[in-house]
Amino acid sequence: MRKSEVIKEISARTNLRAGDVKLVLDTLAEIMREKLSKGERINLAPIGIFKVKELKPTKIRHIKTRQLMEIPARKKVQYTPHSSMIIRR
Repeated sequence: MRKSEVIKEISARTNLRAGDVKLVLDTLAEIMREKLSKGERINLAPIGIFKVKELKPTKIRHIKTRQLMEIPARKKVQYTPHSSMIIRR
């Protein structure tokens, strides 16, 4: 589902204008980006938890040259779904 489809769906269910819904989604994304860049954890109860995870530096071997290379430490956003979001079979 694309952003425009989400906006249309929320707009139809809430009777809000699509422009207002887009503004809310954009603001939410901006706030999340700011908080995650500071290393803060975001807990959206019906959706899940977003947090920054530190990855250690790793060593890999280049496939063609067989030369040992190091990938530096980095950060990534980790998402853990809320229990209500998990689809059980």
